[in-house]
Amino acid sequence: MPEASARELVELFSRLQTILLGQDTAPTTVDQLAQLARHLIPGAEGAGVVLLEPGGGEITTTATDAVLAAAEDLEHALDEGPCYSAWATGRTERVEDTATDIRWPAWSPAARQLGIRSMLATPLMFGAEALGVVEVYATTPHAFTAADERTMGLLAAAVAALLGSGQATGAAPRISDALRTVFTDRQALDTATGILMERHRLTRPAAQRLLAEAAHAHHRSLAETAQSIVESLADPAG
Repeated sequence: MPEASARELVELFSRLQTILLGQDTAPTTVDQLAQLARHLIPGAEGAGVVLLEPGGGEITTTATDAVLAAAEDLEHALDEGPCYSAWATGRTERVEDTATDIRWPAWSPAARQLGIRSMLATPLMFGAEALGVVEVYATTPHAFTAADERTMGLLAAAVAALLGSGQATGAAPRISDALRTVFTDRQALDTATGILMERHRLTRPAAQRLLAEAAHAHHRSLAETAQSIVESLADPAG
């Protein structure tokens, strides 16, 4: 996988500054942060951002797909995983293969069942403070290189600097608003997943995959598809 060129990184970081300090709507801000991470790492099949609410409140997350959202939920439920470790240690955690990684004995096999085989989780460090984590995953083992890890570090440093500096004071409220929107969307995702599990007697990962496939087939976001199921009991399986 080719390393991102210096010119491309400059262009992407310029976009990042526009996202955080510009006039984008709040939901778009958080979504683009995750999309930017996925774009930067060629092997990434999905990406997410985990942030701490202003004032040190509860952790809130956003992800580009239902698979990573489920993996984040697992970390919260099990109190272990690469994002938690990256946050606690201030160091990037690289998962080469969830089939053989024994650092998180409960999370790794559960993540593998979701289809996640490799991952990079990089903390957003502003000085000694961890503001959050940016992460990418792949469905194949050994998907990420040392160059990918360096690129993730550059992205995380840029995000943390913009979030933590005084120049980004206007960005914090927009991101906080966005996270509240994400929380509402996640509630709809959880409810829709439960409906599909009960209706089709599916496991949670299978129901999440069905939801993701329906969203892709209808060219809609996961949140829109989930809300449709919740409100009208629409069935993506027919």
